[in-house]
Amino acid sequence: MTSEIIEQPKEIEVVKEEKWTNVQIDSQILNTYMACPKLMDFRFNRKLIPVSGLSRSISKGQLSHIGAHNYWKSIIEGKDYQESSRIGIEATKNQIKEFSNIEPDDALDVLKNLVDFFKFIQNSSWIPLFVEKHFKIVLFEDPIIKLRIIYTGRIDLGLKTPQIPLIPVDMKSESERWFYSTMSNQFKGYSIACGTNVFGVQRFGFQKTLEPKDKFKMEMLSFDPDVLEEWRTITVPYHVKQMLINNEDNQWPMNTSNCIHGHFKCLFSDAYNNGICSVSREVREQKLSRYFTIGEDWDPEKV
Repeated sequence: MTSEIIEQPKEIEVVKEEKWTNVQIDSQILNTYMACPKLMDFRFNRKLIPVSGLSRSISKGQLSHIGAHNYWKSIIEGKDYQESSRIGIEATKNQIKEFSNIEPDDALDVLKNLVDFFKFIQNSSWIPLFVEKHFKIVLFEDPIIKLRIIYTGRIDLGLKTPQIPLIPVDMKSESERWFYSTMSNQFKGYSIACGTNVFGVQRFGFQKTLEPKDKFKMEMLSFDPDVLEEWRTITVPYHVKQMLINNEDNQWPMNTSNCIHGHFKCLFSDAYNNGICSVSREVREQKLSRYFTIGEDWDPEKV
């Protein structure tokens, strides 16, 4: 595999070159497709977003990312803890006005949580290497059918320790305690892109009853190398081949096992607006026009 830093692609790209089919796909698009092809079609092909805008929880998460990103960027630039913390807070304050649907209490909650987070990691032994780094790798090649899968994404943070030269890290804001698994497609892909089998999940919790050590815990995940290889050479190629078929036929079937499980409820399930995917196709299009609008091209820098 080869890798390089690039500008993030906006959507799936399929190019036929010298009898090869090159499929360039973003990590979020692939992950959504593997969960439900219909959801991927709605979100990335048709670019549908709720007319009500982002949810409060997503807005809080995005604001938190802005603060943490600017903090770590300042640390990498050689600024001290106090200055980096101030920069992180100020950057967040400056962006609040861009989130029209966020409540004042939510904004204050984010700012307070960032202050607590910065205090908690002040004496951390982690050494930051990069923040929000885009990658592009040739994930898989099949010379028999001339298929090349080019996988792209953006990693929130790269750290190192005296023992481990690189740990890719994803920051996860949460209002309740989540379980993070090595079964995650995103975590596998990012680990492969960095050439490591160790991955970090930085919790950024909003739970008021938890101690900082629990709210802001760095969760370390370790992958079996063969599991990563299986994902790279079998799992991903299978789904990409299926995606090519769906794209050719313009048929995006539902995976109804993904509609509602645990606390997760898909926006197109019958948990919202009395259902989108659960009604007839004619009525579905009417409801899509009523409750959703066409957003911008997918840009992970806004996530």
